[in-house]
Amino acid sequence: MRRGSILDQLNKILFKESDTTNIVAMSGLGGIGKTQIALELAYQVRARFKDCSIFWMSATIKESIENAFIGAARALRIPGFENNKANAKELVRDFLSNETAGRWAFGV
Repeated sequence: MRRGSILDQLNKILFKESDTTNIVAMSGLGGIGKTQIALELAYQVRARFKDCSIFWMSATIKESIENAFIGAARALRIPGFENNKANAKELVRDFLSNETAGRWAFGV
């Protein structure tokens, strides 16, 4: 399947008009272009929705996920993220669950 048609399908799934959150997972062997498609989609989303925040997180190991959420909390300036006992994942989830957070997308 061509990259353009995959991007078209992803756009249809992710941006159909509904009140639900749309989630997509891409899978396949290493080296087939999943990351390139996700990056291109992120650039297209950012160009289309200027008010959309894009978060790209490494999920290779547990520590990288934790660090990515700490980085997101810092970037979003969420109060309390600097507390060593704070759960950055919960802080980011709660922050982004609020309507005032606006549009956002995660790439992992």
